Amino acid sequence: MVVGQQLSGFEVFGWSVSGNETCVGVKQKSDFFLFDVGIVPSWAKGAEHVFIRMPPAKYYMLPALIESVKTLCAAYGKMQGSSLQCFQEPLLVPVEPGSTLQINKKWSVRSFVTDHAVPSQGYILYSTDDDLKLTVPVVAFTGDTRFSIFDHLAHPDLLKVKLLIAEATYLDRPEKHLSAAQLHGHIHLQQYAQNADLFHVR
Repeated sequence: MVVGQQLSGFEVFGWSVSGNETCVGVKQKSDFFLFDVGIVPSWAKGAEHVFIRMPPAKYYMLPALIESVKTLCAAYGKMQGSSLQCFQEPLLVPVEPGSTLQINKKWSVRSFVTDHAVPSQGYILYSTDDDLKLTVPVVAFTGDTRFSIFDHLAHPDLLKVKLLIAEATYLDRPEKHLSAAQLHGHIHLQQYAQNADLFHVR
């Protein structure tokens, strides 16, 4: 069994091959959430909520992606000769930027607009403590985006979370790759270093 990294009260899993396949998972007790699933590693198969498994997972995404994903699922099912419901009738939930979804009594998620080369959004996962009557932002996932979402906060809770999962598609040679990151809607690692004061522990 694959074990994730313990960070900020979550077990965190990740896999990424830049530009090809990404999957990030956060788990707390029996609650397991996936973000940006371009591949399904073995550790991801038990997730119940996917933000962009096999049934009965729900897939949350921009409304403009729904028909394309349905077509993709149907084509994949046909290619595999599969009549599984997840290919014929995937549970796709359209999520407009700025929407809030109540997952269950404890968890909700809010989407926010990100700044990528194509329309995109990130997600903030909130935890509610019924005894304290308190809802707090705990995890943010940005997906592919430019650094502008931090310079001019894309959501007021973005930097209040306990765990921020953000991209850094470009890692080295900032003199060459910083402009490429900006052009293609990504972040260069150097941008985090240059703006470290934004990310202090609160």
